[in-house]
Amino acid sequence: PVDDPTTNETETGAGFVEPKNTERGDSEETSNDDETMQEAEEGGSDILPVSSTSKLFANAGMTEMEFLAMQDSNPAAALKLLLAKKGS
Repeated sequence: PVDDPTTNETETGAGFVEPKNTERGDSEETSNDDETMQEAEEGGSDILPVSSTSKLFANAGMTEMEFLAMQDSNPAAALKLLLAKKGS
């Protein structure tokens, strides 16, 4: 392999060129993962947390099985029902 310091690439022969691995790219990716994890841990979403899914079903006035059946047959109606109950 021949390193070309001007392009961050290594020529491996037979016309193939591989990009050089740089620590900077790896650290940026790790940094983004850390930020995402921190946001998740801090509850960075506008969606309010619910203590359990069974509580959602109870608030909607149905059992989990009834809701799952509704979700399979009419997902939009199931979502609308949950959102309406969550908002009230």
